[in-house]
Amino acid sequence: MKIFYSAKINGFIVDFTIPAFKQNDTLPDDLVEITEDVHAEFLAGKPGYRMTPGINGKPEWIND
Repeated sequence: MKIFYSAKINGFIVDFTIPAFKQNDTLPDDLVEITEDVHAEFLAGKPGYRMTPGINGKPEWIND
């Protein structure tokens, strides 16, 4: 399984959902592949922080 992050939607897209996004013409054009560890870290959350798009196109934590 490949996991991608989109800064435009500030969210994750898993590879097997890409056909549905394409079919609905909603697939962001800025997908960056991330590791499962990065995905798990941001899904778990971090108290006092929120996920935001980083300079490198990958998610980063920012203080709330």
